[in-house]
Amino acid sequence: MLLFFQVKAQQPLETFKDANGKYGLKNKSGEIVTQPKYEYIGPSYEGYAIIRLIYWGFIDIAGKEITPIKYQEVRYFKEGLAGVKSNNKWGIIDKTGKEVVTIIYQAIDDFSSEGLAAVYLNDKWGFIDWIFYTKLSHYFHAK
Repeated sequence: MLLFFQVKAQQPLETFKDANGKYGLKNKSGEIVTQPKYEYIGPSYEGYAIIRLIYWGFIDIAGKEITPIKYQEVRYFKEGLAGVKSNNKWGIIDKTGKEVVTIIYQAIDDFSSEGLAAVYLNDKWGFIDWIFYTKLSHYFHAK
């Protein structure tokens, strides 16, 4: 399965599975770039792929882990941001792995084209703004 698209000075990487059922990455020449240790490697979105090794994390197009593999759940990158779940709470990281929206929400949606993401906190829904990652004051009760 072809995992990454062609990028300047980067060869596309392919996933492979070893005899133990673990996944790794190799280049088109067959050279192993990332040893087979993952339970899952997802497709690349915006140059990053989801990985699983008990918990979830991300790798870049060079096969380098950009986050610790510590999340209960993750979402694919969209507009440079990805949702992550830790200790049953959601937040958002950027492509460097930096937490840009604090991991405090019971639920969080992807950002819309209008730059807002719905968040669920203290049993109320509201929105956060993706430009400043600030909470907007309009919270409402879920029915």
